[in-house]
Amino acid sequence: MSIVFKNQIITSKEETEKIKYIQKRPSGRKHYHIGVWIEGTKGELDKIKKVEYLLHPTFKQPLRYSEKRENGFGINFWTYGWFLIHAKIYFKDGTILEQNYNLEYALPEFNDDNYIKVGD
Repeated sequence: MSIVFKNQIITSKEETEKIKYIQKRPSGRKHYHIGVWIEGTKGELDKIKKVEYLLHPTFKQPLRYSEKRENGFGINFWTYGWFLIHAKIYFKDGTILEQNYNLEYALPEFNDDNYIKVGD
């Protein structure tokens, strides 16, 4: 089976894509918009019913799921750090595959040209 988890930082939809962040307090941490999904062969993905993601317990809603085959059963969320995601892949035949995924991402050096603050 060649199913693998992937993630990326979600950027703004402007001409020049910038890394979006929110900062709830002036002295607080910057939270980045992250997408996580699975990739595999067409046949493998066609056999999946849904994917359940258990995020870090500090999230208000740590249990998330996706039934959207068209986006690789992906989810999006805001976070400031790396953590372990426990995932369950539910197949249409009733079997369940459990996997852990270490969410990690690299950020370029912060400057006004490549980051944009969103929300308040």
